[in-house]
Amino acid sequence: MEQEGMTIHLRHIKATLAILAAVVVGVFSFGHASAQGLPPAPYIYSGTATAGGAPVPDGFVIHAQVGSYISDPVAVINGKYEILTVNPGVQAPSGSEVVFYLFDVPAQESDTFRASGLPILNLNFNLTFANLPIPTPTPSPIPPTPTLTPRVALPAAYAGIVIVAGAPVPEDARLIARIGDDYESLPAVVNADTGEYFGLVLAPEDFNLVGRPVEFFLNGVKARTTTIYESGVSNRNLDLIFTELPTPTSTPVPPTETPTPTETPVPPTLTPVPPPTQTPVRPTATPVTPPTLTPEPPTATPEPVVPSQTTAPGDAAPTPTPVPTEGEGGGGCSATFGDTSALGGAANLLFLFAPLGAVLAMKRYRRIR
Repeated sequence: MEQEGMTIHLRHIKATLAILAAVVVGVFSFGHASAQGLPPAPYIYSGTATAGGAPVPDGFVIHAQVGSYISDPVAVINGKYEILTVNPGVQAPSGSEVVFYLFDVPAQESDTFRASGLPILNLNFNLTFANLPIPTPTPSPIPPTPTLTPRVALPAAYAGIVIVAGAPVPEDARLIARIGDDYESLPAVVNADTGEYFGLVLAPEDFNLVGRPVEFFLNGVKARTTTIYESGVSNRNLDLIFTELPTPTSTPVPPTETPTPTETPVPPTLTPVPPPTQTPVRPTATPVTPPTLTPEPPTATPEPVVPSQTTAPGDAAPTPTPVPTEGEGGGGCSATFGDTSALGGAANLLFLFAPLGAVLAMKRYRRIR
């Protein structure tokens, strides 16, 4: 009997520690809720469970429902249930009713969910049910075996100082925690000036990871400091030491060369010189004066004496043949004498000597050139 009391006492101690851890995590989450937009904190219930005026037997489970949200169930042990966590987040508006069920039998008590930044603890929230759940009748007389809900590990929070051997904390420090290859946390916030880090939370929810070693990495380099993952723990004095953090190598930036402007040659403007104007020299023709011809008077030709003919009486008198005189007759070329004037003769001479004058003028012009 004394041993059973000791077991119950230890169970109460563990439950109390778990509740305190949940409160610390909730406070820690509340500190960053405004900056990171975290969902509301959970409601945590514990108390007795009775059905039909008697304690609920071991093996039955109780869960809560808020709107469309259904919490993870917890088992009833020795007529009590512990740490029933209700965390609907954004699935249920503030002011919704929290209903508790023993399988499908609702409890007579209920609560009102209101969004809050801190966890709400109801450690003496006793539940009363009208009766135990009625099992579905089966041919087997064996009573139904309740399904046990797997245990869920609570988050663990860490804070402290990052210590880098012989170097300051990098400006782009990225600190994470890992549990083997099964879980990796979100990056923590690191102050490069003071080396302080906070917001490093492990929340794997896998109870099988409890007791596994936790390793810390800063920009991919593992710390010399390690710890053991404990469900719901909050360690705010965990200093992390790094001895092999690589020194960032600065890449030299080549100087920017100023391009030298290239002079564009301007071709000289050529002024066209007009060719010299040549004045044609016309040869001066010397007029040829035609010789003055003195016309000779024609020589008078004695007219022939025509013998007179005796006409017989009754005969017709013969018609005399006219004899042309000097100055009469055609002016043709074949005429021996003509009445050509002095002006016509001068013109004829000019036509005769004009080619000779042109030839002489051309020879003179060539000699001058």
